[in-house]
This record gives sequence, structure tokens and C-alpha cells, in this order.
Amino acid sequence: MILPLLVLFPAWLAAQPHLVQLNPNSIERHYQWLAERFPVAIETIERFQINFTGSDGFHAYRLSIPDALVTLFEARTDEIIAIQPDNKLKMLQVQVQQRTQTDAPWHLNRIVQRRLPLHSDFTALYIRDSGPMRLYVVDTGVNMNHVEFANASVDNVCQSTRVVPGYSTFQPDQKGMNDPNGHGTLVASVAAGLQYGVAKDAQIIPVQALDHNGDARVSDIIRALAWTIEDIRRFGRSRSVVNMSFGAPRSRTLNNLVDQAVAEGIMMVAAAGNAHFIVNYVIYIYSGNEGTSACLESPSSSSAIAVGATDRKDSVASFSNTGLSFCLYSLLREQLD
Repeated sequence: MILPLLVLFPAWLAAQPHLVQLNPNSIERHYQWLAERFPVAIETIERFQINFTGSDGFHAYRLSIPDALVTLFEARTDEIIAIQPDNKLKMLQVQVQQRTQTDAPWHLNRIVQRRLPLHSDFTALYIRDSGPMRLYVVDTGVNMNHVEFANASVDNVCQSTRVVPGYSTFQPDQKGMNDPNGHGTLVASVAAGLQYGVAKDAQIIPVQALDHNGDARVSDIIRALAWTIEDIRRFGRSRSVVNMSFGAPRSRTLNNLVDQAVAEGIMMVAAAGNAHFIVNYVIYIYSGNEGTSACLESPSSSSAIAVGATDRKDSVASFSNTGLSFCLYSLLREQLD
């Protein structure tokens, strides 16, 4: 005679739902054990079977059992991959603030509209109470006193700046917070400036990897990226972006470093390929793209997000590099098709 489970196990009154994932090679044996040990319970389980190409699929079931019996299931390691409580999930409560910039520049209008013609307003949602997004500008440095980098809530630039100390290959004591060339400041403005940028609350970390002429060697870039990766590890990957607006002949060493950073979960963004001329593996900042393949340059040929350019007619710009290395164009053109 089989007694009810509540008689055999008074603790069953405190049963909690659990998820049990099974080894695909031991499914029948496990269900046979379950039927013999808990004949009433097996009639109430909810099974999940999902097939995947190239694998044995996902097999699991939901069963309410008391915590005292979990160890019996955990001991069957040849049959069970994992057992855990069927916990309740909640949607993420995210507070956002909507801001509208009137008479915004063309490039900002374009990224928030799907079709032409454009209106003049740029409206975006900014997440509140989650800490600032950290933008690492690997370039010629950033002018911390530029009006574009004041806090959005502060009118007078002298009162506050969103540029924080970073790193410099050429001027270590400056920590990247001055820009003898101007290119890094331009890039940071387009990404995070108050008037011209998208991420107007972003914290800007200048990483000066190119000198006052906008030149560097691959080793200079690797040195700067090594500092950047370590800094991101300290502050967290989820809200960090690394921008690299420079190009060099395809470098396996540089690409490998960028690939490993991406594999670690760091968002790396690269210009599609920009230099007019490159000699002896010296890197130059872009002054207009070449209109050739981004696969021939680094870091655009790595697993970084390679970004090209479009014009006001939503066509690929004549000077923009192209190729299989591409992820998107600077105005998200492929989403418009």
C-alpha cells in the first residue's frame, strides 16, 4: 500500500516549487527513479523539453518538494545537471527622464527619426539613479574646460565638468585632461557633448594614446588600452564604452587585444578606418575616411563595433570605409531599411 506523501513526509506541507534540469542521456532512468520514490509527485510535475540544433536539447521539470528532500536530488549527479528553487522574478524598475533639445544638430535629429524629412528636436530618455555611463575616449586627450562637457544641470562651465582624470601615454601628469591636437575633444563632443552629443550625462575618461600631431605607434595604443581595460574592471563593464577613432594597417596584435576585451564583456567601438596615409605602422587620427575596406585596418577589423558614415540623403558617405568588418553606420542607417 502506498501511503500519501503527506503521511510519509510531513515536511511536504512546506513544499516549495523547484526546477530540475536533467542530463539528456539519463532522462528515462531519472523519471523511473522519481516514479518509484515519489509516485504521487510525478503526476503533478510540469515538463519542459526544448530542442536545439546541434545539441541534445534542454530537458527540465518543475516539482514542488520540501527543502529537506533537495539533497536526495542533488545526490543523483549522473542524472541531474542542476536543481534550484523556482524563484519569482520582478521586472526592473527603471526611472527615466525625458529631455528634449530644440533646434538640435542634424546628426542628433537623424538618430531619433526613422524617415525623412527631419524635425528640429532631439528627444531622448536618460536613466536616473543608475550612475553615469563611463565613456573612454582613446584619442589625443580631452579639453576638460570645454563648454560641451559641463554638467547638464549647470550653466556655467567653470562650476563643473564631466571630464575626470584618465591616462596619458605622452603626458602622464596631465592624465589626458588636455588636448594639444583637438581631435579627442571633437570626438568626445559628438559622443557626449551638451550641444552636439547623445549621452549628455556621460562621464568622460580621456585616454591620451596619440600625440599632439595625432600620431602613435601600435605599442602606444596597446599601453593605453591596457590601462583602460583595468580601469573598467574596477568600475564595472555594464555601463562602460571604449571609443577608438583611429586607424592603422591591420595589426593582429592590436586586434587580439580588442577581441579579448570584447570577449570579457567590454563594449569596444572603432571608426571604420580613417587615415589618409600610414607609414611604418604609425597610427594617425582620421581626417576623412578612405572609401576602402575596413577589414584592412585595425582596430576596425577586430570584433569591435565598426562604425562608418552616412550622408544627409541616408546614403553611405563617399569617404566612408565599407566591408565585412562593419557592424553599423554612424546614423544607424540599416535600421531604416
